[in-house]
Amino acid sequence: MPEVDIEKQPLNPRLDITTNLSEKEYKASLPSRTASEVLDARYYSNYVTLSDNIMFNIEESHQHVNKIKEAQKEVYEHAIDMDNTAQNNRHVLEKQTALVNDRLNYIRQTIATIEPSKPMLSDLDLRNQRFKIILRSYKDLLEKYINITLESQRFTSVLFENQIKSVNPHATAFDLERAISSTGDDCPSVFVQILMQRGVRKNDKDSQRIMHIVQDIHQDLRLLAITFAQLSEMRNEVNIMIERYRRRWPVILKEGDSVYVIDDNLNLLEKTLVGTHIDFEALLRKREQRNKLVVSIITVLTIIVVIGIVISSTLFSDV
Repeated sequence: MPEVDIEKQPLNPRLDITTNLSEKEYKASLPSRTASEVLDARYYSNYVTLSDNIMFNIEESHQHVNKIKEAQKEVYEHAIDMDNTAQNNRHVLEKQTALVNDRLNYIRQTIATIEPSKPMLSDLDLRNQRFKIILRSYKDLLEKYINITLESQRFTSVLFENQIKSVNPHATAFDLERAISSTGDDCPSVFVQILMQRGVRKNDKDSQRIMHIVQDIHQDLRLLAITFAQLSEMRNEVNIMIERYRRRWPVILKEGDSVYVIDDNLNLLEKTLVGTHIDFEALLRKREQRNKLVVSIITVLTIIVVIGIVISSTLFSDV
């Protein structure tokens, strides 16, 4: 197989999303959809297979996110109950989070693999259409997951504050804010323990039970903070890719025997006949030169206007 000649490096995703699933569970969670990394995306049939697999994993991820939302709601509503409902749903959260992390990991890697990188590909227009749909679907998934995580952080923080106050009514707003902010991956919960112990005047079972509840809720907040940080990183990656992709490739439209090459602002870059070779790099250079020319003209006009204002002000001040 000849060496792949790429014109730019694709976005290389960080592969630091971990999973608690066994190898057997992992393979079962992504049936027949993750054995395609070996496919060569230069062949359009393989590109179609990979893009279909991405969309499949995006759809499945939506299902996992929905279950995560339901489990988080159950944890919140039953966090202070005596039964095991909250703990059972925490186990559901752990499993569903591991499953969706595996799918997101696959999506990130495969999107980087199929990103169109050679403008002379004969099927570039078809690849462009599929890739734009994939990027939009992927971003919508991330936005949905982020919104659910933020909402969970909000009502879990309120629950956290209320439980601390029930044991330590003298806790200040600063104390509560510091306790909530100590949910990073490298932040111990020692401060929360001290804050709670200050309010315990007797070692009764009810106070001890609330202290354990607060510790569990604090751990919930830590996990939500970690999830939000990972999702924010992925959202930034896809935003960069969307912007890079939008700037790099013009759109190709076919009408009869003619081919129209236009940019995102609907400016016609070239009109030619079907089958004629199109030098995309030359078109992109021409567009960049035109943009630089427009900026230069605007800059010169601005300088002239400023100079005119200064001269006019000077003349009138002399009078």
